[in-house]
Amino acid sequence: MTEEQAVELAELRSKAQRKQQTKETNATQYQARKAAADRVVVLEELAGRGSWLRSRRWSWRSSSQRWRSGNRKRGQRTRSIARG
Repeated sequence: MTEEQAVELAELRSKAQRKQQTKETNATQYQARKAAADRVVVLEELAGRGSWLRSRRWSWRSSSQRWRSGNRKRGQRTRSIARG
């Protein structure tokens, strides 16, 4: 293996590690969002059983709305950067 190939291999390894870490982070975030969405559905079904449920439901809903809002903004920044 030449020196150039060794340097290229080291660069590719670090890139692959970063990609794997990103995939793991995205999977964790996806699972958290899915759990929050499932919880909203359950709380909406139980909404008629008491006023405290209504307040909990709104706190979960506002959390998911904040996440969606931030995600949209991040997506817009990413697309505008990609367009150059």
